[in-house]
Amino acid sequence: TGIVSAPEPTVSDTTVDFGGIAIDDTDAETVTVSNDGGEPFSITEVSADDDALTVQRLGRSEVVPGGATPILIAVDPGADGADIDSTVDITTSTGTDPEVDVTADVRSPEFNVTTSTVAFNDTATGSASQQELTIENTGNATLRVAEPTTDSDAFSVVTGDGQLRIAPGDSQTITLGFAPNTTGTQSGTLSLEPQNDPATDSAEIALSGTGTQANATLNVSAVNFGKQQQDT
Repeated sequence: TGIVSAPEPTVSDTTVDFGGIAIDDTDAETVTVSNDGGEPFSITEVSADDDALTVQRLGRSEVVPGGATPILIAVDPGADGADIDSTVDITTSTGTDPEVDVTADVRSPEFNVTTSTVAFNDTATGSASQQELTIENTGNATLRVAEPTTDSDAFSVVTGDGQLRIAPGDSQTITLGFAPNTTGTQSGTLSLEPQNDPATDSAEIALSGTGTQANATLNVSAVNFGKQQQDT
């Protein structure tokens, strides 16, 4: 009788490098566990020591001689933005447990606004004035900012009034409006909410302006009474 060799688990790749991945992106790679021996073995568990990784056996747990089972390795950086340097453990019934080293360079945006206050020029009631505000992304992934909002009817977002997407190293200027309905000093708040910057949840910009009395003028030269008959 021939001698049957023992099961021999091997893995197709011992390292998986996802390279650069944005904090709000996901990616996946597949490695294959093969049996180069002469008897079957079982994959009893697949696991990773990093919450940013999800691993899943896609094929049969039993690997026959000459057979193979794929293992899915998925990466989701999550909210903290930390780089990934982890190990996927593949536990088998043989006591030989292949490992896969997994790395990823997680890229994050960085929200920055050029000022914390915006003051408008004195503005007559019934009219409007404008000021600009610049939002910068000093990180290395695209920044997403929710639609800017104000908490006062006197102040508004004129341009940039939808969700903002700002490329790495770029900036976007939004235009703010002040249209007072009453006279006197008025204040409000502009709320900005970065959606994928792990370091900044929100920013509030103080808005201020003074409404002044609109001037009423009479253009006498435009009044024409025509010819009038003099009483006798």
